[in-house]
Amino acid sequence: MKESDLFFPIKSWLIKDIGCNEVYGEVGLCDILGLSGPMDIIVETKTRLSFKLLDQVRDRLNYAPYVYMAVPIPKGRKWPARVIREFMDQNKIGLIYVDMHADHHPIYVFQKAKFNHHFKKMRKVYSIRHSIRNYSSKQVGGVKGGESITDYSETIRIIKGFMRREGWVTVDQILEVCETHYASPKPSVMATLQATWNQSWCETKKEGRLRYFRMKRNAKEEFI
Repeated sequence: MKESDLFFPIKSWLIKDIGCNEVYGEVGLCDILGLSGPMDIIVETKTRLSFKLLDQVRDRLNYAPYVYMAVPIPKGRKWPARVIREFMDQNKIGLIYVDMHADHHPIYVFQKAKFNHHFKKMRKVYSIRHSIRNYSSKQVGGVKGGESITDYSETIRIIKGFMRREGWVTVDQILEVCETHYASPKPSVMATLQATWNQSWCETKKEGRLRYFRMKRNAKEEFI
């Protein structure tokens, strides 16, 4: 089982049982973010309870008033050790077990998260909602780094779609249509399209003083 397998049961639980109107995957450093009106709920997922998971949820207390950790339900329903339960109580962290073999109710809430005050100081300078991107609603939480959508991969996806439709284009033509995440779009897109790691799908030529780019006709389209 992978962490990402837990995403859809948890998303359904956040919407149906908790009342979240929006659920996102991979927002900032968080696996899952649920929004219920002005309230933020963070869920960190792992394939088992571990010190790494405890460390992550302790950090996430800075970013949301309600924080949960979620793992697959253990065989024989062996519940967490006392030291973990004490950690949860002290930090007001909730614990969710996910039963992937259950047909109707895969979520078992071992302990509900309680309102914590750690996030208040941080929220004055940063809100987790600032990390929500236009692709976050399509992102599955708990995926490995190389499989997740990033600002860069979304920029490349948009540029690929435009180049596939238009053929040879200049960077200026790309930027008239395509929004990017770059602070300095023109030099950054120019450098990216000429980078060796993009040569498998992008070709370039220069006519006079203008440089043109085109998506190779045999290149694989990777639209998300």
